Amino acid sequence: MASNKPGAQADKARRPNPPGGRHSGLQPYWEVLRARWGALAPREQRGLGIAALVVLVAIAWSALFAPALRTLQRAPEQMRQLDAQLEQMRHLQARAEALRTQAGVSAGEALKMLQASIADLGAAAKLQVVGDQATLNLRQADAVALAQWLARPGAALRVQPGEVHLQRDAGSPATWSGTLVFTLPPGGDKP
Repeated sequence: MASNKPGAQADKARRPNPPGGRHSGLQPYWEVLRARWGALAPREQRGLGIAALVVLVAIAWSALFAPALRTLQRAPEQMRQLDAQLEQMRHLQARAEALRTQAGVSAGEALKMLQASIADLGAAAKLQVVGDQATLNLRQADAVALAQWLARPGAALRVQPGEVHLQRDAGSPATWSGTLVFTLPPGGDKP
């Protein structure tokens, strides 16, 4: 008999509905939407249906189809770039294989080749050998002759410079001085 008080009715109105009750979750919103949809004329329902379909197609296009089409459009250019990189790598691989299959030269042979090649530099070049390193000292070497000598492929000389310290001479811009240090191949006799 205690339920006739006005405060008890207000408490009852403030309490949430139990789970599974008539107004649980989104059910009240769906009921409102259904009521509003039913109140619309058939022509308005068709118009809203078409508008919703257009929005869904636009979302599907932008989320699903457009990225895939962009990828397909970029694919030929990416394939050309990858093919060019592959060709360059194959060229480098063939070059490395050619160098690997070349008959190994002894340190003595490499030194002889190096000595013969520096003859083009004239008196400006002096070669000193210490252990497995050959140091080429340059004093006022002609810039053109030095450039041509440096442009020779290392495979022809059979040695590559490990260190290069060159500077243009202050007195003459057409000459260079400095050192180049070569590491000779292991093994063999040095002259």
